[in-house]
Amino acid sequence: MFELPVQDGNGDAGSIAITRNLATALPYLGLEDRERRIWIDAICVNQRDLVERSSQVKLMANIYKQADQVIVWLGPGDLQINRRAYDFLGALGTSVTVDWERPTMRPVLEEYQLLADPTKVLRLSASEAADVYHLLCSSWFERLWIRQEVHLARKATLARGSMTMDWTTFTNAVYCMYMKQRIAKLPSSVENAAFCRRLDEIVDLVNPRFVWMEPCNTIYGARYSKCSDPKDRIYAMLGLLSETDRRFWTFEPDYNIPTSCAYEEATYSFTKNSGRLSELQYCNLSTRGARVDSPTWVPDWEHLERHPRPLGRGLQADCFSRGCFQRRQRASGNVLSVKGLRVTQVGRILGAFGLVSTSTDDWMEEFRRLLALAESNDFRHAYRSEQHLRVALCHTLLAGGLQELSDPPRKDRPSMSEADLIIVSLLPRYISDWFSTFDENEKHVFDNLKTRFCSVASSCCEHRVLFLSSEGQLGLGPAGLQQEDCVSVLLGCGAPIAIRRIGQEMAAKYQVVGECYMDTLQDGAAFLGPLPEPWQMIMRTAEGYNHHAYRNTETAVTQWMDPRWQAILGEPYWEGLELDNFIGEQAQTTVIVDAVIRKRGVEYDWFDLV
Repeated sequence: MFELPVQDGNGDAGSIAITRNLATALPYLGLEDRERRIWIDAICVNQRDLVERSSQVKLMANIYKQADQVIVWLGPGDLQINRRAYDFLGALGTSVTVDWERPTMRPVLEEYQLLADPTKVLRLSASEAADVYHLLCSSWFERLWIRQEVHLARKATLARGSMTMDWTTFTNAVYCMYMKQRIAKLPSSVENAAFCRRLDEIVDLVNPRFVWMEPCNTIYGARYSKCSDPKDRIYAMLGLLSETDRRFWTFEPDYNIPTSCAYEEATYSFTKNSGRLSELQYCNLSTRGARVDSPTWVPDWEHLERHPRPLGRGLQADCFSRGCFQRRQRASGNVLSVKGLRVTQVGRILGAFGLVSTSTDDWMEEFRRLLALAESNDFRHAYRSEQHLRVALCHTLLAGGLQELSDPPRKDRPSMSEADLIIVSLLPRYISDWFSTFDENEKHVFDNLKTRFCSVASSCCEHRVLFLSSEGQLGLGPAGLQQEDCVSVLLGCGAPIAIRRIGQEMAAKYQVVGECYMDTLQDGAAFLGPLPEPWQMIMRTAEGYNHHAYRNTETAVTQWMDPRWQAILGEPYWEGLELDNFIGEQAQTTVIVDAVIRKRGVEYDWFDLV
């Protein structure tokens, strides 16, 4: 520790102990021509006083919002490395701008068009790659609390030694590198997988949409960040929530309670106040820490870095229905009773995706291996035709992440026809030499297509298994999935959830195994029945928010109303529902869906989750 002299209004007031990092930073942060007033959390918050920490946590968001500038200190670094890295990132970040809502890049000038094109390789020399990687490996990027610093700041500046860079310039550069690293390996001086992993982590950090996400996803987005107290996995995110979402988290930060209690109370607070069971999409029986003693319906927020990326963020198996649940105390732990449907059972595990790689070629081989296993298990019998099987494979491996299912279309995703071409190239019975007939341009186009396909599919399949239901339908499930596990669709939860019965008692109890993807369930068919032809559910993005809509594939007409509402409730479907009493499209949708489910006479099951 170092001693920092302090003064009060009467002059010398002694000194306070500060860290080496702060002692190093202060000479760089002062101004030569005037005084500078700086708020430093390490000085202003007594980290050893748990009561003070609990109260100060609630003030942090306002401090960062009201600051004139937030300075991100990355340490002194090496002068020459700093200069080269800042020159490269500064030039790149001022050549493109990022539209995070879509997300896409645009060139600042026409001459930078190639830089903004994610299909064009970014040429990096060995020294540039090494210098940038060195900068990105700063331990600052790993800290959990920094998310409030940069996302709530009016203006943020990235400082390393005497070098400074505007935060927006840095985020533009990082996103450009992130998009382009997927189509080219880095120079041999930098280990490609490590660089790509670091870019993934930092893009999660710099993405301004981080503060627009629903609360559970906000916590998940910080899964790689480090903190000294695991309760901060929850507490550090509270200041980033919107006013609407903050109303759903009515508990108060308390560093004196056990971590398991903090996680359960935070989880149930959100569930109770939002009427949603979104947190179940972040539960995974196979990735829970060995010493976790909370119920399986409470996510292990401390170890989310082990958890695969959630599948259900753009899916609505429940069609925005209102959750129906009750928490009950038991000597062995609190039980969450939830209402839903037991849709199917796991009939057969076709194979596990065990690969951890960023290489397109590696993932193409992994998909080829899994599909060969599936072929040997005769997974075709439940599908009416070869084309229906290939469509199911496209949807399943991409978890519905197709270009045409987004409005505006997501250009970083493959279209249905492009995904089908990849599937044809992977299935053993289609292997032939027809790809060898491609000319150089066709090979380049196909290589870019493989990269886009693998970029989406790998994030969906990593640490998951491919399975067949008892009826022979394809699905993706968590790594710990077992034969005879139940696949359920629960009121208030957008993704199908695999649950496992435990014990032989009359009153069955279930563990939450994890979320699943089954193409036959993702448009609400379990509750509302099949979506009629020619309609399809899509995700629309407008004014920074995502919401579901329905597109007529014959007329190209898009509407927010589910065509099943009118067919089931009659015309006008809103009659008697008193929608004016509910504010917001999502709240009104929930009321309508509840009415449709009642009209259909759906018979529910109750599941006691332990």
